[in-house]
Amino acid sequence: MAKKYYPGGFRLTLGTARALANKELGTAKGLAQTVGVSEGFFSMCLGKMRVRIQPDMRNLSGRVMLALDMQGAGGEIVKFYDRETLEEDYDEEYIYSNRLARETVRDWVFSGSLEGCRQRVDEIWSKG
Repeated sequence: MAKKYYPGGFRLTLGTARALANKELGTAKGLAQTVGVSEGFFSMCLGKMRVRIQPDMRNLSGRVMLALDMQGAGGEIVKFYDRETLEEDYDEEYIYSNRLARETVRDWVFSGSLEGCRQRVDEIWSKG
């Protein structure tokens, strides 16, 4: 019999997601399985803030990811936790933030010509 595949490489249960929500947010009220996605993805709303708890699918680190975002606001806050102890994983957060910064710079460079980017950088440096 084939081994069951879980997103992110491990099974994230509602109990673990609730424990993390209670620990970090002080409540797990309304936390439920996210509709239309695979097992192990949970979400809830706190006013205009959306909370998602799920396996780390971006870096496949084997960590639990907690993501917060606001309706009408750009960006999100992302934290990573050990799936056994629910302790925050600062190393994984550092890796994530560096990858995000690299992707932002790459997107900026690819949005224009290489020469245009070089001119813009030279302008910024010359203004000091």
